[in-house]
Amino acid sequence: MNKDTIIKHLYYAYYAMLILAIVVATLMFYLLKHDFNAIDRQSTAGITLQYFVIFYVVLSVPGMLYWFKKECDKIKLIKDEDEQYTAYQKRALLRIIIIGFGVSFGILAFYLLGGYTSMLWCAAISAIGLIFTKPNKRKMELELLNENPE
Repeated sequence: MNKDTIIKHLYYAYYAMLILAIVVATLMFYLLKHDFNAIDRQSTAGITLQYFVIFYVVLSVPGMLYWFKKECDKIKLIKDEDEQYTAYQKRALLRIIIIGFGVSFGILAFYLLGGYTSMLWCAAISAIGLIFTKPNKRKMELELLNENPE
């Protein structure tokens, strides 16, 4: 696989996560407009949903960014270039998907909890984390650059 193909596939995943967030927001807006009953924020289900979204965002964004950095250090040691690119693509795809779902979870919780703005902030934090995962060729080269060549 070449770099352009990998970046193209990662772009598809990146924009799919953004489209998913837009679809979730549109569907939930439509449901609320047609007398959908929101979950009470103080109920057990509401509190559980809030904790789930907050913990997901707090753990997934910095956790995946750190994990990916450590994985890139391991990928740099692979000698075969095709294997290196394949490993990079798999891990970058996982990073995009996990952080991208945080945006959708935050938006979904915002609407399910009747406009509870803390959940919108969680979606915004994930969206900012998703910006750091946006693929491009130069970024891929820098992440796979071996600073200590043998």
